Amino acid sequence: MELKNIFYFYKLKKKLMNNLFDEICVIGLGFVGLTTALSFTNKNFKVIGIDDNEDVINSLKKRKILFNEPFLRSKLIKAIKNKKIRFEKNLDFLENKNYIFFICVGTPVNAKSEYSLKNLHQTIDLIQKKIYKKGYIFIKSTVIPGTTKSIINSKIKNNNLKICSNPEFLREGKAWEDFNFADKIVVGYEDEIFKKISKQIYKKFNTKVTFVNSITAEFSKQLSNAFLSNLISFSNNFAILGEKLKYVDIKTAFNSLRLDKRFFGYPALISSYIHPGLGFGGYCLPKDIKALSKFSKKYNQNSFFEKIVKTNDQIFNMHLKKILKMTKTKDKIYILGLSFKEGTDDIRFSKSIDLVDRLLKNKYKNLILCDPLSYNNLINYYKLKKIIIKKIPNYEKNAFYILSTPYKKYVNFIKKIPKKQVIDTRYMI
Repeated sequence: MELKNIFYFYKLKKKLMNNLFDEICVIGLGFVGLTTALSFTNKNFKVIGIDDNEDVINSLKKRKILFNEPFLRSKLIKAIKNKKIRFEKNLDFLENKNYIFFICVGTPVNAKSEYSLKNLHQTIDLIQKKIYKKGYIFIKSTVIPGTTKSIINSKIKNNNLKICSNPEFLREGKAWEDFNFADKIVVGYEDEIFKKISKQIYKKFNTKVTFVNSITAEFSKQLSNAFLSNLISFSNNFAILGEKLKYVDIKTAFNSLRLDKRFFGYPALISSYIHPGLGFGGYCLPKDIKALSKFSKKYNQNSFFEKIVKTNDQIFNMHLKKILKMTKTKDKIYILGLSFKEGTDDIRFSKSIDLVDRLLKNKYKNLILCDPLSYNNLINYYKLKKIIIKKIPNYEKNAFYILSTPYKKYVNFIKKIPKKQVIDTRYMI
């Protein structure tokens, strides 16, 4: 055989080996499903769009969409013209093909405030009955954390079928933009094959894919939606309070808040506030939220603010219990970062200082405090205590290291030492 023929067959074999699937099926053609389907056709994949609503299928075959979503109709026309998509009401698969399934069916909340998984379960059951070769399911439907793992353990009977969580983060009215220029793609898997498949299907989208377990992926979706809900409720709570006060210009007050420069740039510095830790401290936030909570009580708007204070106490106590459980009073413990936040030497009302004080109260004797800026303030604050104060921590084999204020040098330091010695209150490693 000639060398060029050998090379040709080698390339063909390699291509076939790299293709882990033959066709993409998107099940459920609402704004999430249709956006998903057309986005893949736009990247030159062949797609089958499936929906059990005959009106939806007939409409799409006629190049019509039953809801308004920018860009989708022009992409639909292009995909049909280029024969990149076909629409079916029923699931029918060829015996010699491997398929990827993106399940985008609805998961409405029932009277018990629980997700109804009826559509999801029915879809998976149908796939199991009709799939011949390999099938890889990506669940885009929103569910509670643990759902995918539960389905794997209790619903999947066909060994040819694998399943992962791949939540959507699409805004109605911006769905095409959000899918094709995504700021994040999260894939939660228990089977390594999904890492290979995800890299293959998402390669053309030029977005970093974050790989986690399925429970974390589902949690990420809930975290995102709850954060947005909380922002709106926060705004509404202040609007209600403002309505009850005289002379408050609510519109201007909110406009002034939106001018805060921490909202702008990439990444916007406001993102640094969206990070768990020991709780917020410092001179301003703790006292102001307590005063506001007390003030708003006479207008019956205090419950929101009281919950903020309560959560701040809960997270601190949670970490304290964890530390007390993992360590003994005689252990050498480094506490990294004592100022209430990075970039300041201010230790007033610092949660890190509260932590040290509580450990001292619990008879801990070998504490070493490290902070790059607050050295002098710490010397003055603890001058009557037998505490070692440093700027740079040493590594000691039998010591524990608590990251409390996440200075970059401390984060880099703890990444290099065994995890069993680290108590990371900031979730940085």
